[in-house]
Amino acid sequence: MIINFNENYNNKLNSKYFTTIRKATYKYNVEEICEIHLNNEFLFNAQIVGKRFDYFFNITTFELYLDTGMPAGEAIDLFVNKFNIKQDEVVIMILLKRIKMEEV
Repeated sequence: MIINFNENYNNKLNSKYFTTIRKATYKYNVEEICEIHLNNEFLFNAQIVGKRFDYFFNITTFELYLDTGMPAGEAIDLFVNKFNIKQDEVVIMILLKRIKMEEV
């Protein structure tokens, strides 16, 4: 499984644990090892350690800050305008753990 990021929002890909919020899908499984890509280029492997389904409007300001590094209003605009996620759409929030974390 490949999880591709188009940007390293909040420099989260430099962390040992990081999140991603995506349109709801059942293809991600806890304990699964994934290849993490940035703009379709391999960076490292990570393991899915948790996932949660919820409506996008239930994602908290706290979670939006951590995921994007942006104020909530800007983060919401990003998800709505760039990722085409509607406020009443179900999303999946995935928690990943980088494997073989190098010193940063």
